[in-house]
Amino acid sequence: MKEQPATTGEIVARLARIGLTVSATQIDNDTRDGFLPERTAKAVGSGRGRSGQWEPWMFRRAERLYRLRKIRDPDGEPALSGDVLRILLYIGDGWGWSDRLRDTALRGHEKSVGATLAPVAKYTKVYRDNNNISAALDEHELDIGPVEKHAIGMLENGEPLSGGTLRPLYDAAKHAGMLRGLSPIAASLASVIGIDPSEGESFVADFLYTLLVHRLDDGTESSSAGLASLIRSQILSTSEDDARRLLPTFRRFVRDVRGFVHRSAIVEGRPGFPTNPITMFGRRQRQLEREFRENRAPRRITPAQSLALFIAISIVADRMLDKLSAYADKNLAFFMSVLQTVLVPKKSP
Repeated sequence: MKEQPATTGEIVARLARIGLTVSATQIDNDTRDGFLPERTAKAVGSGRGRSGQWEPWMFRRAERLYRLRKIRDPDGEPALSGDVLRILLYIGDGWGWSDRLRDTALRGHEKSVGATLAPVAKYTKVYRDNNNISAALDEHELDIGPVEKHAIGMLENGEPLSGGTLRPLYDAAKHAGMLRGLSPIAASLASVIGIDPSEGESFVADFLYTLLVHRLDDGTESSSAGLASLIRSQILSTSEDDARRLLPTFRRFVRDVRGFVHRSAIVEGRPGFPTNPITMFGRRQRQLEREFRENRAPRRITPAQSLALFIAISIVADRMLDKLSAYADKNLAFFMSVLQTVLVPKKSP
């Protein structure tokens, strides 16, 4: 029989039966602090006040929350807390994007962009375009790599600096097997022209590089709008429903990373090596916070902000590809008829 909603009192009793001792007051506090969702108030009887009505997914979230709260670090302190805990709960069920996670991601985005532009910011304070950025690099002999040049140009002006390229990142991602099957458009086109995307080094990955990365590298798809403002606006405009719908793609990405790290660890003779990128490969929250401070993480970005931005960029990228895919699916027949008209020689009369 389908599981029915329950009152807070019944939830407390259910949690107790599985070994999680929680009070109604604690649940109220966690609701106020954004760890648990608000419930629909429902009268439980004349003169007896009101009780929050729980849906089954809410109980599963509460169970996960209090199980995570039981995890301790080597010092006996809670291993997870604050925004990091909220984000891990979000990854599990997709609730909380507009409530907390989006603001955390935006703060992480602001700090990340500031850190990326930091090498040139003090030399281009008044007006920053690719010409004066390049002039500053030459004048001050700044050692900026090709990926950094690409990022700085794209963030500010929507066009890479001269010598900027994403090729190193693409090669690393392709080597890790992370680009296969990412684009429905590429898969559709592969099918049309008779190539199996699952074969060999993946037609899909190479198609994506040609379609997106290479075109951005050589500036043919440049824009006067900087990528930083575009990402921010996309994060702001992503709804709770969109974020929840696209979260499974992020989970698959994490799964693929874990698989790659696991296989690499076995090859290198290190079985049992932590594989989860969400925890920075096995680091505890307090350890991460300490490392971020000691290593002077960019613009004092926190582990929670970094993780939230990681998720947000994944969702935004998938949202944009999703829209592009829907457009391509709708118009694929028309595109192919035009191509056929152009490419297939007409018979002589």
